[in-house]
Amino acid sequence: MILFKDRPSTGTNGFGQNIEFTADLDVSGTLTLSSGIDYVLTPSGNEVSVTSPNGEHFKLLDEAGTPKMRVPYLEATQIKKLVGGEYRDVIAAGPASTLPRNLRIFDIYPTEDPNEKKGYIEIR
Repeated sequence: MILFKDRPSTGTNGFGQNIEFTADLDVSGTLTLSSGIDYVLTPSGNEVSVTSPNGEHFKLLDEAGTPKMRVPYLEATQIKKLVGGEYRDVIAAGPASTLPRNLRIFDIYPTEDPNEKKGYIEIR
C-alpha cells in the first residue's frame, strides 16, 4: 500500500480510491474514520474505544480473558442479539423492582384466537 503524504485527505484532490487490507491492520496510535463526523478508534492495552466529538460510543475490551462490549450511551428503536442462530430482542433491565402488594384481579378474558388456551388477566 502506498500513501501519499503530500496529498490532502479530503476535498477534490483527496485520495479517493478504496483501500483494501489483505493482512491485519496494526494501529499503535489512533485511527480516525470520517463520514460526515469523525470517529476515532483508540487502542489501549486490552481495549479499543470508539469515540466522536459527542463522546464515547462503545468500547471493545477484554476483562480477565472474557471479551466484552461496553456501550455507555445507546439510542435505538430495536436491538437484537444472535442466540443459537436466531435473533432475539434485547431488553434493558431497569432498577430493581419491589414485590407487588395489594394486587386485585379485575377481569379475566380470552384472546381473539379461539384455539388459544391462554387468556388475559387484568390486574389493578
